[in-house]
Amino acid sequence: NTQLNIKLHMQRQVYGLHAPMRTMMEVKSVQQTPSVLGSRAAQIQRDILLGKDESIDACDLFGDTSEVEISNVHTMLAARLNV
Repeated sequence: NTQLNIKLHMQRQVYGLHAPMRTMMEVKSVQQTPSVLGSRAAQIQRDILLGKDESIDACDLFGDTSEVEISNVHTMLAARLNV
């Protein structure tokens, strides 16, 4: 979040007020667009706008774990093994 603020501040100093406003409008429109593919690949445009396309995080490798809710490991394994 701090990196985004610095990026927006630099854009404002170099290009004027319209540049950070345009960037934030693009980020907001990308976040409001529903993911048709339902995968991490559908959020590439958001990553590019936020400058996260040059790094690899754990969520890139393992997926977004914030949406996954594991309530009971034993129940999940039993369902997977059909026990």
